[in-house]
Amino acid sequence: MEKKVSLATYLMQLTIILLFLAILCFPLALMALDGPDLTEAESEASAELVPLNADNYFSGKFHSAFETWFSHHYPMRSSVVTIFKDSLYRLEMSKPAILVMDLMTGSFGKEEQPTPSVPDIPTQPTNPDATDDPANPDGDGDKPVDPMAIYFDPNNMYAEINLKQWADTPIEPKGFKGSDAVYIGKSGYLFERAYIDEYYGFTAPYNAATQEGIEILVERLQYIQDELEDRYGITMLYVISSSKASQYEAYIPDHYKNRYMIDENYVRPVDMLRPLLAESSINYLDSSEYYKEIGLLVTFPKTGIHWNHLASFESTAQLVRMYNEISGKESKLIDIKSIIASPTLIGGGNSDRDVFNILYGQLGDVPGKIEDEAYYYPEVDVTNKDAAPLNVFVQGGSFTGDIIHYLTSTQVANVRSIYYNGHSGGATWGNDNPWTKGTYVWEDILDGLDLIIFEQTEQQIRSGHATGNNWPAESADGSIGSNAVYDSLYMFLKETE
Repeated sequence: MEKKVSLATYLMQLTIILLFLAILCFPLALMALDGPDLTEAESEASAELVPLNADNYFSGKFHSAFETWFSHHYPMRSSVVTIFKDSLYRLEMSKPAILVMDLMTGSFGKEEQPTPSVPDIPTQPTNPDATDDPANPDGDGDKPVDPMAIYFDPNNMYAEINLKQWADTPIEPKGFKGSDAVYIGKSGYLFERAYIDEYYGFTAPYNAATQEGIEILVERLQYIQDELEDRYGITMLYVISSSKASQYEAYIPDHYKNRYMIDENYVRPVDMLRPLLAESSINYLDSSEYYKEIGLLVTFPKTGIHWNHLASFESTAQLVRMYNEISGKESKLIDIKSIIASPTLIGGGNSDRDVFNILYGQLGDVPGKIEDEAYYYPEVDVTNKDAAPLNVFVQGGSFTGDIIHYLTSTQVANVRSIYYNGHSGGATWGNDNPWTKGTYVWEDILDGLDLIIFEQTEQQIRSGHATGNNWPAESADGSIGSNAVYDSLYMFLKETE
C-alpha cells in the first residue's frame, strides 16, 4: 500500500528543494555581473576576453577574463556586485539555507565537537629496536617520541598561544563559505584559493612542475650565489615563505577539497626543491622547517593569508643571523623579548586582515563575520646597535613586505631596492628594469650591496624558466614567475664571466 504524504510535509520538502535550487542557481545566473573575486596578491588577471567555450568556462578562464573586461567598461559594476554579494551572503547565512546544506551533507542533527580544554597531543609510536643506553646518546630510546613537545614546552615563550590554537577544533563552516578567491575554512580560518590548489595539486602550474625544471632552478641559484660572493662580495640568501594551506592543512574546508579529485601521485614543487637545496651549498631558510625548530605553531592569523608578525619577525631575524655568520661581518641583530597580544591591529608590515578585507570589504557590517580573538606582535630587542645598516636588495612576492618592515623599522638595513616577483608591468623596477633595458642593468642594481634576499612562497615555486627572447612576456608568465628574475641575473653573470 502506497504511503500517503501529508500536505504539510510535501510543502516543506518542496520549499527545501526550491530554496536549494535558488542557492545553486542564483550565483550562476548572475555570474556575468559578478565573476570570481580576483586579487593581485600573487597574480593578475588577463584584461582581454577569451572565447566562450566549454574548456574556458569550466576551467574558469572565461570568468576571470570577463571580470576584468567588465570592470573596465561598466563603472557601475561595483554597486551591482555589492548588492549581489550582500544579498547572497544573507541568503546563505539564513537558517533555511543552513538547514538545506546540513541535509545535503548529512550533518543535520549532529552536535558540533566541543573544543577541548586540554589538547590531545599526539605521540609517535615506540621504537622497539632503539635503546636507552647512555653510551649511545644518539639512539632514540624505547620511549615514545613526542613530535609536539617543543611547541608546549613551558620554557618556550610560544607555548601558551600554541596550546590555544591546538585546542581550536576544526569545524566545517556553515552557511556562507566565501567567494571564488577567498574561502572560509574550518573554525573560521580564511584561505586564498591558490594556496589550496597548490597544496593538493588541483590546477596548473603546480601539478605540471617537473623535476628537471626544479633542478635548473637550484643550479642557477647556486651559480648566482657563488658569483656574487666571488665578484662583488655580496651575500645571497634564499628564503622559502610558508603556505597557509600547508601550515594549517587541518582547517582547509572539506567542501572545497571534495570538488576535485586528489592525485595521490602529486608531488608539490616545494617538496621537489627541498632535498635539492639540502644537497647544495645554497644559503637558504625554509621558514616552515625553521618554525618547527623554534617551536612556533601559530604562524598565520585567521583573517590573513600572510604570516602573522611573530612568524615574519622570526624569519627576518634568522636571515640577519645567517648573514652575519656567512659573511663574517657584524650587523645589528634582532630578537624577541616578549609577545604582545592585542585585540586590534597595531600595524606595520602586511595586514593581518588582508583576505578578510577582500572577502567582506564590499559587504559592510554583516552578521557572522570571522574575527581573530587576538593579534600577536613581537617586543623587539636590538643588539650591536652601533653597527652600520646593511644595503639590501629584496626580491620576491607579497611576503617580502613583512621582511622589509622588520629590516627597516629596526634599522638593521637600508632596503635599496625591492622588486615584486618577476612581473614586468609594475613600477617597482624603476629605472633598473632588465625587461626593458637588458640584463646589463644588473651592474647598477648590484653596486654597493651587502646582501640580496630572494624570496619565494611554497605556492610560487616554479619549474619553468625564461629564455630571454621576450623578457616582458616571459616575466609575466605564471608558469615562470620569479624564476625570470633569477634567469635574468644568471644570464648577466654568464655574459660577464
